[in-house]
Amino acid sequence: SRLLNVPLLRPLTTPMRNKAKNLLSIQYESNTRILAADVSAGQTVDSWYASMREIIGSYARQMATAGAGAIPRPTVREAIDSILTGQWRYLDRFADVLDAGRRAGNMISETAIAARSMLYGSTGIGAWWRGSEPVRSGVVVYYIAQDSGNTCGNCSAAARNGPYDASLHPYPGELCLGGSRCRCQLRYEHN
Repeated sequence: SRLLNVPLLRPLTTPMRNKAKNLLSIQYESNTRILAADVSAGQTVDSWYASMREIIGSYARQMATAGAGAIPRPTVREAIDSILTGQWRYLDRFADVLDAGRRAGNMISETAIAARSMLYGSTGIGAWWRGSEPVRSGVVVYYIAQDSGNTCGNCSAAARNGPYDASLHPYPGELCLGGSRCRCQLRYEHN
């Protein structure tokens, strides 16, 4: 007997992909807050670091799958792995800051740890958009910045500088100063 009947698998609909994105974002935020509380309460920085790597990587890969509504294309998975490699360097430095603060008796607050940890979620937001990207030629991409007082300069500039060629354009979350809180979108149009 087979555990998985592959012909029964169907891609997720757009509303289901959006719901998955929202649920995964809530879960990521909750997980980072729990880890911030744990490290503030005495968990080792090494243990926090290992857990953060797992959460960030899992979140990015799950978001790519949610964005695609199915298993993401190999090029999407490779791009996410490359982006995660860069994120590990930032996370390494943050772990060093936490460790130095603890040794000096001046640990960063739980709130500050949680806030900075949320920024690593930008990889997941970008992964969702990478996964959802259509595969077709002759497409231009518009970066749609949310028009509010909270829109960062990077997102506003990305919107002003568009449209972009589909092969090279910014992704929401990846350039946003708000990281995982980015509400910007992409719009694809056939050229």
